[in-house]
Amino acid sequence: MMSKPTIQFKDETKRLDRAVDVSVKNSLTRVGGAIRDEAKDSIRRRPGVSRPGEPPHSHLGTLQALIASAYDAQHSQVVVGPGLLTSRPARSRLLSRSTVPETLEFGGVVEIQNTSGSVRVKEIQPRPFMGPAFRAVMRSGKLQRYWQRV
Repeated sequence: MMSKPTIQFKDETKRLDRAVDVSVKNSLTRVGGAIRDEAKDSIRRRPGVSRPGEPPHSHLGTLQALIASAYDAQHSQVVVGPGLLTSRPARSRLLSRSTVPETLEFGGVVEIQNTSGSVRVKEIQPRPFMGPAFRAVMRSGKLQRYWQRV
């Protein structure tokens, strides 16, 4: 008499989910790094002020040093941009709740106090660096290349 063959199924769902999670994390981390690098590279060390619509010039490298990217596992997303830079030169202050990087990216109004103590209000035109960096990475095809592995 022949015995019946037995078939066993092993549930690999958790293992597959973990592999996909790792792959997604790796792809998002690479995309975030590409956007971060593009933004940092767009900010040039030059004297003076950049023209409105162009990335800001760097005098000390502070803004470039603050630009980072991090993977948020809880939301399965990557966050890219400058850390909070709320300190300002002693003789100026923002007239909105924006941070310095936000004011550079989108524009805003600041109060500037000169050495004699008089104060004037100055509108800062946008000098975007994060939005253009994101768009440059999207146009470059890097996003598609990084996601091919998922």
